[in-house]
Amino acid sequence: MTHGIDTDFLVAVEIRDHPGHRLAVALLERLLDGGHDLAVAPQILAEFIHVVTDAKRMPEPLSVPEAILRAEHWWHATEVRRGGHALLHHPGDSQTLLPRAAGVRYRGLGKEKRGTGGSPVANE
Repeated sequence: MTHGIDTDFLVAVEIRDHPGHRLAVALLERLLDGGHDLAVAPQILAEFIHVVTDAKRMPEPLSVPEAILRAEHWWHATEVRRGGHALLHHPGDSQTLLPRAAGVRYRGLGKEKRGTGGSPVANE
């Protein structure tokens, strides 16, 4: 059976200080030991990078390069099926956009800025 990974689960597995870390890791181990597959969409990985690098949400946020490395690990893991594959690729290019995420800054993300039309823009 295939189980979809959401951002909350991914954060709990990856962040040792997360209150649900032990339970999430135990669930992950049970699923993998049971022969189950996991599925992840690129949007989940993008949200993961945003959440774990945000000092307002994380007492000890990850650096953007570290968050990208962890997201890439999940994207390329043999136990993980990738959903929305086309969203992670440039047309005609075999490189994922995850490494490029470090070169993008987001305007309007976060609770206080919702509804202001924020969108990703290239670094200036």
